[in-house]
Amino acid sequence: MSVKLMLMFFVMFLGALSAHAQSPVEEVGDEKEPKLRVELLQLVRDDQNVRAEFDQYRKRHDLLGIDEKALNEKLNKNPKLKEGFQVLSLRLQESEDARLFRVKQILVKYGWPGRTLVGTEGAKAAWLLVQHYDRDVTFQRRALELMKLLPKGEVENTHIAYLTDSVSLREEFNQNQVYGTVLTNENGKLVPKQLFEGVNVDKRRADLGLQPLAEYIRRQTEALLPRRPAQKIGDGPKPELRAELLQLGADDQNIRGEYDTYRRAHGLFGIDDKTLNEKLNNDPELKKGMLFIALRMQLADDVIRMKQIIVKYGWPRRTLVGTEAATAAYLIVSHSQDLPLQKLSLELMTKLGTTEVENTQIATLTDRILLAEGKKQRYGQMYSFAADGMPILKPIEDEVNVDKRRAKLGLQPLAEYLHQESERFLPKRKKS
Repeated sequence: MSVKLMLMFFVMFLGALSAHAQSPVEEVGDEKEPKLRVELLQLVRDDQNVRAEFDQYRKRHDLLGIDEKALNEKLNKNPKLKEGFQVLSLRLQESEDARLFRVKQILVKYGWPGRTLVGTEGAKAAWLLVQHYDRDVTFQRRALELMKLLPKGEVENTHIAYLTDSVSLREEFNQNQVYGTVLTNENGKLVPKQLFEGVNVDKRRADLGLQPLAEYIRRQTEALLPRRPAQKIGDGPKPELRAELLQLGADDQNIRGEYDTYRRAHGLFGIDDKTLNEKLNNDPELKKGMLFIALRMQLADDVIRMKQIIVKYGWPRRTLVGTEAATAAYLIVSHSQDLPLQKLSLELMTKLGTTEVENTQIATLTDRILLAEGKKQRYGQMYSFAADGMPILKPIEDEVNVDKRRAKLGLQPLAEYLHQESERFLPKRKKS
């Protein structure tokens, strides 16, 4: 693999690796082939270990997060450094070959290992292994076709987008990528590589439920590129406001964390409203404890200070206070029971671009407000729990077209969202 391709490769996947690495084998669901799932997770851990060693080498020698020209210049000026870089690259290739031989055997026997067969984490592991094997584009293309044959919900749309772009960009095909998932570093800035009809890329991304390209680039930039010195204190010109919002957000989360801990400790988490009320009515002390914590949560909702902040600054956006503080502001408003404040906040948020406000926040706050007004939600972000602990949608308008509305905001399909939420809140089932 050339130095140029190696650099592009790591810019593409460092974020994905951190998101999927080191998944506990104990996280077992209802997959049909649990042994295969465990094997895939082990294969991907082996894969990531050698990549981590390569990354550590690059960090030690200041080779991470630099453009291709600067990388080649550094290597050519230091033969020993270049030799070490190439040796690790070859080790990476050799270990890839052994793992991918096994993955090919799996695909021949089972087809693409989707969620039903190996569970969510096993399916992700299979995708990562294939995605990394960019020296065999024919194999990648065949794996992609197998992924597309599976029913909706078996394969993550992001996996299809990444692999589609990876295949399209290979030199022997001389094509342009479709979704803009492959980024390259040009003079310290991440930009899409060879993008097909860039003016329509967000429409294509929305069709798969992907976030807008500008937001994707922003997140990858934060994850992959070193921060400039001016950004170390905060991401905006109001570091004091940022610090205050972070503290307000921490206070908000702490009391809610206490509330969730209490519910989990007494078996009140992830149950439907009817069962919850029955348990509380049968145990006055338990009900009293719940009420006290709920009242403390209301006292902790510092909406007066949030109103003062909004009057003075408008909505506390990313370029003003940074990503974390902007999220804290959203959570404070979202958790409050102050409907006028929520409606004003939503109006201010929607006037800002996607680089300033998370689209998921706009969608969730929209749905929360609609339900509070006795209307049906629009995007399907709000749900309650069924008797079996599974999330169940609260009333939603024109449900047949909900994924189209979600796609316009760059949100994942509704079924995918509910699947992820069920994994977040449901206790992990053990093997029988």
